[in-house]
Amino acid sequence: MAFADFVKHYQTQLAMLLAGTDESGANLPLVKSEDAAHASGDKGVMALAVRTDTAAARAGTDGDYIPLIVDASGRLHVAPLPAGSNNIGDVDIATVTLPAAIYNGVKAVQTATTREALAASQALTSGVQIRAHIANTGTIYVGGATVAAANGYRLGGGESVFLEIANLATIYLDASVSGEGVSYIAS
Repeated sequence: MAFADFVKHYQTQLAMLLAGTDESGANLPLVKSEDAAHASGDKGVMALAVRTDTAAARAGTDGDYIPLIVDASGRLHVAPLPAGSNNIGDVDIATVTLPAAIYNGVKAVQTATTREALAASQALTSGVQIRAHIANTGTIYVGGATVAAANGYRLGGGESVFLEIANLATIYLDASVSGEGVSYIAS
């Protein structure tokens, strides 16, 4: 077979596979036409499920392939969550602690380029929302103990940021204009 014939043969085979038909135009056994109830008639590889009204293992050992199983109504059998407390990933839905208090305040940076703590030490449950005053003409820089214009999170007038933090005193502010600041609310 010449190389050109070889390429043409495999192009034809690939086209039939993508169309889901053989040389006669009949559906390939692997490819199923969409159910007659659907009007589009699209073709594709169907994922089959087995009707098993009472869920049960259909494999002999770990690592065996098994089909999806559905009940008489076509509902997929899935394992229910056990009764009681359930830990889904990193979210422990049994022990969500609600904040006991709300803390709020206003903080101005007295001297530009001289960072200051947002507030005195105050333990938090949720975190803090910090909003730059709308009337600010410069930029507020939010960050840790080394915050400065070069590394701080920048807030223009009226902009805000929420930080999940355990203590207000760990947040520092700097400003490009002396006397400008923020308001905050925390819990």
